[in-house]
Parts: sequence; C-alpha cells; structure tokens
Amino acid sequence: MTTVDKPCQAEDSEKCKNEARAHCYHCSRDLCLDHLTQHAQLIDALTRSALDDYFTILTNLSTRLQSLTISTNILNDPFLKIEQWRIDAYRQIDDIVEKKFQEIRIKIDEYRQIFDTIRNEQLEKIVRYKEKIAKLFRKTQVANKDMSNLKKSIEQIQNDSNIFDKHSIEVLSNRPLIHSINIRMRLNDWKLPPSPLSSSPSSSSLSSIIQQLEFRLKYVRLSGIVTCHYVLVEINGTIGDLIDQFIMTENNLIMGKCKRDYFLPAEVSQNRVRRRFTNNIQLKIIFNKIDELVLYETPFELNTCSLQQYYEE
Repeated sequence: MTTVDKPCQAEDSEKCKNEARAHCYHCSRDLCLDHLTQHAQLIDALTRSALDDYFTILTNLSTRLQSLTISTNILNDPFLKIEQWRIDAYRQIDDIVEKKFQEIRIKIDEYRQIFDTIRNEQLEKIVRYKEKIAKLFRKTQVANKDMSNLKKSIEQIQNDSNIFDKHSIEVLSNRPLIHSINIRMRLNDWKLPPSPLSSSPSSSSLSSIIQQLEFRLKYVRLSGIVTCHYVLVEINGTIGDLIDQFIMTENNLIMGKCKRDYFLPAEVSQNRVRRRFTNNIQLKIIFNKIDELVLYETPFELNTCSLQQYYEE
C-alpha cells in the first residue's frame, strides 16, 4: 500500500520543504517534526505567560478584596431613605386623615336625615295601625282575616324597626398610603317593604336625600394587581359616569389613564365574566342586581370599532 507525502504547512519566510509528520490540532496544519517542536514550544511559552498574567490578576484581586470594607453609603443610605419615607408617609397620613374626618362628618349629617326619615315612617305606620286596632275594638265581631293581616303587618313593622341595628358608617382601607381609604354609609341592603299604607310624604323625602348610588367595584390592572373601591355616582348616571368618577377619585392609582375608554366594565360571577357593559348602561338598571362589578384596565383605547371587535372575539 502506497502513502501520499504531505508537505509541511508551516508559515515561515521560506516555504518548508520537509515532509509533514503530524497534524497540529491547535492551528489545524500538517507540520514536520522541526516545526511541530517549535510550535509546541511557542504554545507552551504563551500558556505560561497567560498563567502568570492570571496569577497576577488574582493576586491583585485578593489584595484588593482583603483591604475592601463596606461603603458607608450602603450602611447609612437605606436608613436615611426609610426615615425620609416615614416623614413623608406621616405627612401624607395626616392629610388623608383630615380629609376623611371631613367626609365622616358629612356622612353623619346625611345619616341623621336618613335616620329621622326612616324612623318617622315607622312611627307613622304605628299610628295608623293603632287607629286600625281602635276601629276593630269598636266592632262587635272581628274577622279572622282582619286579625291575620294585622298580625302580619305588625310583624313586618317589628322587622323594619330592627333595620337600624344593621346601619353603620364604615371606614374601608384597602392599602395604606395610596389614598385607597373609602368612607361609605352601608344602606344599600335596606329596602322599604311594599305596603298599601306606605304612601306617605316621608317616602319621597327619603328618595330626595339618597341622590347617589354607591357601587363596590374591583379594579384589575394590566400588571395583575387587584384593588377594591367604593364609588358614589348620581342616581341617574351611567357606567361611563361611574368610570369617570373612579378616574377622578383614584387618579394616583390609575397612573395617567384619564379616559373612560381605557377601561372595560363587566359583571363577574364565580370568577367568570358573565356579561360586559357599554358606557351608556343606566346604573339604576344594574344596581343591587349584579354579583360583582369589575373594571379591567386595557392596553388600548376601546373606541366603538375596537370595542365591537373585542366583543366579537
């Protein structure tokens, strides 16, 4: 079997005429023994020089690390910053508390009117039923139906009188220091039971006092953060008005999204969206008739065209 001689591929000033004896995997060339030895010596020298450099670098790093101490900025700045935060936070809390004190005083004044109105309605009922009982006393015979109706009416008055125990003015704080403290008067669960004898002037006066509806809504941001809020809106308002009021009262939270079209209102039940609302929906239609009202922050403006496309998807 014959072999083919390969010339040495060393890069010298003159081309090497020796026959290649080995392949150098460092430079990927076929070299003769002389050039292979020279190449190995060169690689060894370069390697040792690099090792010396690395050793020097590590020695210098070791010396620097041994003399290194923790910066005073690292030791002191965090405490200074948190102390400044505390000062700012206390100032902010004082401002919020003073504002909420004023709101509570207003709510108390409103509740005094509502309390007097509801109590007077109940007293008027009692007077009317006492007059009815006096008439029954003058009868020679009282029908069982009259007695049964009278018993039911008196039981209803007793139940209505217990409603005062369920009233309260609540202070609801979601998160401190982000202005998410809401003052609300819990009256929404109270409804005057229908009765043929309840058509008194005080009923209209009650409706004139309660000129706003209070909605509890969840705000879901694009980041996934969920917060709860209570928003008061005019009784004849719309979903769009509710969003506008939310934007106005929670301006610091929504971070610049000052248009109602960046919010998608929906009813959520058992963690699932039941239906979506448009901005022109009357609030009276859905008040106390939906499980949960949620405002979803959207990355784009929901104008008429994009909203229609969003619904179709």
